[in-house]
Amino acid sequence: GFTPEVRYYFSENKVAPMGPYVAGYGRIRSFKLTAEKQDEEGRDYSATYKPVGAGVAIGNQWIFNSGLTFDVFLGAGYNGGNLKVNVGTEEDFDTGIIGDMLLGGGFAFRPGISIGYNF
Repeated sequence: GFTPEVRYYFSENKVAPMGPYVAGYGRIRSFKLTAEKQDEEGRDYSATYKPVGAGVAIGNQWIFNSGLTFDVFLGAGYNGGNLKVNVGTEEDFDTGIIGDMLLGGGFAFRPGISIGYNF
């Protein structure tokens, strides 16, 4: 997937982006799904799911003297997409609420930790 993000830092330190921030993001993802079933011709059940979404996040980024960066964030957003079934039916790919959260359908939380290097 691809998740571009725009951040606004509240910190007065303008040397490098650090401190608390608020962010807006967009997301494009793509999944190839299979089920452990076959049709009458022996083809595996398969589908594709391509959700698109957007959301907001808050976080904090630290930059240490060594150049190491550490970022913690929590966000929420909404994702929607279409399931395209190649072999089988939509019911064969119903993953329930947990699967919807993992695959990115509907409302979702977006927690994260990033470690990097500032050069």
